[in-house]
Amino acid sequence: TPSVPTISCTPDQWVPANTQLTCTCNTDDIGQPQGRLQWIRDGSVLSSGGKGVTTLTMPPQNLTQSDHDNSRAQVTCRVDWIEDRSSTHTAKVAWGPSGVRIPQDRTFTTDITGSRELDLTCNPQTLNPGADLMTYSWTGRCQDNTDRTCTIQPRPPGDDGLVTTYPPLVAPVIRGYKQPLYAGDDLTLTCEVSGGQPLVTSVTFACPPRHPDNASDVKGPSSVSSSLTLSLTESDDGIVCSCNAVWKVADYYTLTNSTTINVYYPPSQPTISATTGYQYPFIAGDGGKLTCSSTKAGNPPAHYQWDKTAGGQTATEGDAATLTFDKLTPEHNGREVTCRARNAFTEDKNQPVNIGTLTMEVYYSPTISVASLDVATQCEMNSGIPQCLVAENGTLHMNCSADSNPSPAQFLWRMNGLDLDRQPTLRVPSADRTRETGQYSCVVTSGTLTGGRDPLMSTYNVSVFVTYPTVETHLTLNSQPHNLTVNENDTVLMTCRADGRPTPKMELINTDSRQIQATSDGGQLVLTNQESWLNHTLSATCQHTGNYRCTAGNNGGDGAQATADAMLFVNCESVLHTP
Repeated sequence: TPSVPTISCTPDQWVPANTQLTCTCNTDDIGQPQGRLQWIRDGSVLSSGGKGVTTLTMPPQNLTQSDHDNSRAQVTCRVDWIEDRSSTHTAKVAWGPSGVRIPQDRTFTTDITGSRELDLTCNPQTLNPGADLMTYSWTGRCQDNTDRTCTIQPRPPGDDGLVTTYPPLVAPVIRGYKQPLYAGDDLTLTCEVSGGQPLVTSVTFACPPRHPDNASDVKGPSSVSSSLTLSLTESDDGIVCSCNAVWKVADYYTLTNSTTINVYYPPSQPTISATTGYQYPFIAGDGGKLTCSSTKAGNPPAHYQWDKTAGGQTATEGDAATLTFDKLTPEHNGREVTCRARNAFTEDKNQPVNIGTLTMEVYYSPTISVASLDVATQCEMNSGIPQCLVAENGTLHMNCSADSNPSPAQFLWRMNGLDLDRQPTLRVPSADRTRETGQYSCVVTSGTLTGGRDPLMSTYNVSVFVTYPTVETHLTLNSQPHNLTVNENDTVLMTCRADGRPTPKMELINTDSRQIQATSDGGQLVLTNQESWLNHTLSATCQHTGNYRCTAGNNGGDGAQATADAMLFVNCESVLHTP
């Protein structure tokens, strides 16, 4: 089966009347058995192609006005085959206009002063397509309205030999404007209106609101002008200076002109503040971001430069400069950051550059230290575990101090998790070895933070040991006090125990042989009251018979030592024989 043919024509849509239409027909498939292409118009075959030929050009066809919108404007390309395949093109015929008509009277009565308007309507006749696609032209200067009405205003030269009056034909001209302009400069502008018969009666030239019309016109042979002198300030940037004039007939001259004043002026002193999304003052440990900007950015807009950064990272974002801190520390508190703003005004005029300064405020948690306020209390704070020693019945006297921002507002002393006192100083006049020994904490809370944020809090822990001397020592042999008798090769467990803080140094010795059996270093500080033990195990021999003494002592008192004795007897069989 052949495919449906396609048609392309020239012109492709509108064909001027009494001109020729040319078309070409194409098909992708002519069919089997092969068909042939034919051009048909108004029922008659115009031309036929050979069998198997897939392209056929139509003989040019003349179109007239009478062919529009009937079958004569249609041409058909057909594939002559067992089953016809065809396409049709309908042309549109364009013509006219045959003439134009002005429906008003051809004779008009008016005065030569031009004080009356003349309205004319132009109606085209016999045309296709409609008038909306036509172009109108008038003799004279016309202003085309949507209803196709032209208003003709008086214009020279008249052909009646009389003197005519007419307004200026061109808009006002503004002279004297220059660039760049700077705040503090004086600028003189002149608006001139040329032409017209007679000249315009007045020129209004003003730059509101600061510069009204001076009401003083200068009239020349062919123009009228008005001038303004402006002492420029930054308030004049962007103002519009407008000029218009009045002719003898007010609504006959409506042309105007204007210019916009562009004044360079410096930026205001920049301010440094926290960037949106960051609360200020910042908090140590957090990140922070500052923005340098000016309330008045100046013209042209200022660019900003950081001078003192306090270690922050600088960047430019839009019309401002930023300073970013990844992690703030207490050392940032009180640091000064500065930035400067400059633009073409400050550079061209060599003006001093405005500098913004901010002394940073950074909140930080209390840094706590504890010190002794009494010679009886000895504190060591530089060790891994801060600790204080006070002799039993001595005065425990410690002071807690802290540095924070905001300044410390509350102090709380605690012991083993229980509240003791809400003063920086803690004083216990007679320290007890059990009651006052323990884990002490100084909890410091800062003052109020802005922005509804919680106060900052820190805790400092210190271990307090109430020291006391070793006043009693016990020695047992196989858990028996004083004396013990065993057989040779029996096991003997000697146990020496003593109490004191720091833990006592102990020594177990055979006082008969002066041989040291065992020792312990002692000197440890523990928060609980418990005895120290020294154990020694031996397998009894005859030589072990004797008196044993346990000696214990520490530096928790006057240096005295406590002792305990026990006697060991070993039953030995005689091994000595005479032959």
